[in-house]
Amino acid sequence: MVMMCHIKDGESPLSLKILLANATSIWSEHLLHLSSFFLNSTEELTLNRFIILILAELRLKCEEYATALLDHTRTSYELEVMLNYDPNGPIYEKGERMKLERLKLAIICKQKTFVAHPNVQQLLAAVWYEGSPGFRRKGPVGQLLDISKMATMFPVYSMAYMMAPSSSLGQTMKKPFTKFIVHSSAYCCFLMLLIMASQRVETLVMEWIGTDYFLQKSSK
Repeated sequence: MVMMCHIKDGESPLSLKILLANATSIWSEHLLHLSSFFLNSTEELTLNRFIILILAELRLKCEEYATALLDHTRTSYELEVMLNYDPNGPIYEKGERMKLERLKLAIICKQKTFVAHPNVQQLLAAVWYEGSPGFRRKGPVGQLLDISKMATMFPVYSMAYMMAPSSSLGQTMKKPFTKFIVHSSAYCCFLMLLIMASQRVETLVMEWIGTDYFLQKSSK
């Protein structure tokens, strides 16, 4: 029933395997609930064990089939097409923004083996570090310097994204890793300003470096 409905809607074979694996757990709950109405305790226990074993095996096989499809991808583009397939949207073209609809479906259906597949993890790492080539190959000191550079330039990135979103700096702000660093540094700066305002830093600064004239004006 699940397969016929989704074939009619134009779902991919990958989606069918993920959905079918998820559906077996739903079927098992309904069958176990119905068996309590028609069978005595002994027969119910035997049938429940049989249902659990059969559906657990079916779920495992469906999950293995869905994961096995990832092993047959020969290029990164084939993997991108597979994970970005959307039956209700246009066909994915290389260079477009990845929505990863099939990966989201696997996460919703709790397909841990599929999500943890090396090919999927490699693609996710490439998407996350896009715009920062060679970052993962650098040592801890090099990575710290790159992060510090992006964090200190967050006002420049923010202004470029607001004033000229099509520029190179504006496009860099759309990269996940850069966006995370810029947003984190902006939030830390905001917290630091709140702390400084609560401690009346301007008064302390005037006491340290201010002249007598400014100290008299501030006291008034």
